[in-house]
Amino acid sequence: MRTILLTGASGVVGTSLLPRLRHHQVISLTRNRAVPGATVRGDVAAPGLGLGAAAYRRLAGTVGTVVHCAAVTDFGASDERTAEVNVRGTEHVLAFARDAGAGVLYLSTAFVTREKEAVDAGAPLGYISSKIAAEDRVRECGLPAAIVRPSVVVGDSATGELAPVQGFYAFLRTMLRNRLGGVVPCGADDLVDFVPRDVVADCIAALVDRGATGEYWLTSGDRAPSTRRLFELAERAAARYGRRLEPVRMVSARASRRLARMDPVHHAPQAQFSDLLALAVMFDGAEPFPSSLGAIPGGPPAPTAETVDGWFGAVIGYLYREHVPPVGPARPLATRRE
Repeated sequence: MRTILLTGASGVVGTSLLPRLRHHQVISLTRNRAVPGATVRGDVAAPGLGLGAAAYRRLAGTVGTVVHCAAVTDFGASDERTAEVNVRGTEHVLAFARDAGAGVLYLSTAFVTREKEAVDAGAPLGYISSKIAAEDRVRECGLPAAIVRPSVVVGDSATGELAPVQGFYAFLRTMLRNRLGGVVPCGADDLVDFVPRDVVADCIAALVDRGATGEYWLTSGDRAPSTRRLFELAERAAARYGRRLEPVRMVSARASRRLARMDPVHHAPQAQFSDLLALAVMFDGAEPFPSSLGAIPGGPPAPTAETVDGWFGAVIGYLYREHVPPVGPARPLATRRE
């Protein structure tokens, strides 16, 4: 049993991770959202974590491990805000860990390896650049540290539940409502790597229990399905729910971006797809991510293709149950005018 300071406890991963650490003494650093268990009010973006001097000293005197999950993950957020939380916030967390003499586990992203793809495609770089810089800070901190890199984090592996609906889920919801407008900004053979949040949480908990250091990839790896495969699975799920998906044309993300510049009225990605397009360019023809799943003692096994299909089926089932209205006439979303 150790005392852990957890940042980002109210986030997608943090909410799954918190109950998995209950055999430790966990203190969650929260800014404005309530979470179960012991908490301290603060802000990673502020020096001293936004704590008073006395509170800071008390906390540093008890914490043995810091699990840093707090981050801005919105590709559409300003570069300034993203850097404030993701880079300077990580610097503040590391300064606290040094004062506490604590080890660190940092939640990064697998997309730190796709910076070149993003640059070549003209995608927003603020998020990726901030994570690359934060990883550099962690590697240079001189503390026992682990870096974990999940791919796209989806809902629970069994239920698919995830709130709020955004990013990848927002795209899938629009697809299930037959409002894609006939074109998807992804190549048919692009590998779409995702991993459920409870799988990520299980891996982090296992690493914390062992006091592990090093770098770990929490991805589907070479089991990641293609865009074509995902649409096949979605069509089968639609039939089970008495629905039908309208056919779509799959166009590579780079080609979609070029079309948007040439004809912004008819080919621009819709406002709801801005995050998807920014993400899709990093899947465009890319090799599979490495994967550490199955290689972490005490962690979950390596996924099979059937396992990953089941994860996606849970996501689609959740969206149909909770976010797709009864069958009615399809109405394409209005295209965005630049």
